[in-house]
Amino acid sequence: MKAQLLLAGIILGMSGISACTGNKKNVMTEKETMEVWKDYPVGHIVFDDQAPETEGSKVYHRIITNPQEYIADQARTVLATLYDSPADSIVPVDTIHYSLQDIEGISGQ
Repeated sequence: MKAQLLLAGIILGMSGISACTGNKKNVMTEKETMEVWKDYPVGHIVFDDQAPETEGSKVYHRIITNPQEYIADQARTVLATLYDSPADSIVPVDTIHYSLQDIEGISGQ
């Protein structure tokens, strides 16, 4: 009896694995996913560098040359993670406030 239950469990487990991995044709690549979201409106982005004289700000601006575009791209990445498509029921965001500040630690609240 235990052998039959074990065998049944293995068969069910294997069918579950094949069900999860067998449908790869519906999985979009990251590039395809971002193409779907590229025009989704993420709201007005307010970028405020409150510490332009700091080394951290200088490094940030060397890496991120267009903060508004960067934040919009990151917002769309989050949306693509949370939702299946732009057609989902998504609460609109009016404004994203984003700032650089000279504070102790890595990030603030």
